[in-house]
Amino acid sequence: MPRLLVAIRGDRRQIDLAPVVGLTQAKLSRLEKGEGPPLDAEAAAAFAEAAGATPEQTARLVELADINTSTHRVPRAVMLRNAHVVQGRIRDYVRASDHVWSWTSDAVPAVLQTREWTETMLAGEDEGDPGPEWWAAREEHVQLLTEPDRRWRLLLAEGALRWIVGTRAVQAALIEHIAEVSQLDHVEVGLLDLASPKPFVASYGFHLYGRQAVEVASDLGAAFTTHPEDLEYFRTRFDRLWAHAQHGDQARDLLGRTARAMRRKGPSN
Repeated sequence: MPRLLVAIRGDRRQIDLAPVVGLTQAKLSRLEKGEGPPLDAEAAAAFAEAAGATPEQTARLVELADINTSTHRVPRAVMLRNAHVVQGRIRDYVRASDHVWSWTSDAVPAVLQTREWTETMLAGEDEGDPGPEWWAAREEHVQLLTEPDRRWRLLLAEGALRWIVGTRAVQAALIEHIAEVSQLDHVEVGLLDLASPKPFVASYGFHLYGRQAVEVASDLGAAFTTHPEDLEYFRTRFDRLWAHAQHGDQARDLLGRTARAMRRKGPSN
């Protein structure tokens, strides 16, 4: 929302636009910095109309306002429980970031999942299929991985890849897909293997969206924090994990061996 508000203001000064949209210059400044309560949908629509926003900008601003006001907020973090809203928030953070660092200790990040693997995973959940809105937001998120102007570091645990979801064939195809993605110039895949000793216990999974936010997922929903101290804490954690992981050809070799072992051990049942 802050980036969009700045775009809507354009070349105008805050002090000139503020009275036009019914705000003080200080309030407009805070909104553009992402500080304090965001606009709700009604206020966003009124702001866009008064500021002369394009129809596309207006629709997007109202959409972001809906996302923001559907969350439960605390001073340092936001917990999202609605599945498609979570996917939308992740997509927006990725879009606004020049790099994404992800660590998953017990699963596979969404951008590396095959459609078949995701469907198999969801089939085993009590909630079942999350619906078309969730799938649409997920597909937009996955497509962002193909954009070369954003760098990715995707760190996984070997043990998570050996947890067979559905069938061996589905799991092997997932691992082969990860190996293929790791060859993209802007994507680095790291693997923490099971065989070598580590000087620490693996931390819970988290995702760093540039210098903007950190996401920590749980069974209840996804928590997002933008506090600078939290971002620095998780960045340090990621650096430590990444330093002990296998990358590049080493990681691809481990992925290849794991996929072949998965296919050798029996039929897909």
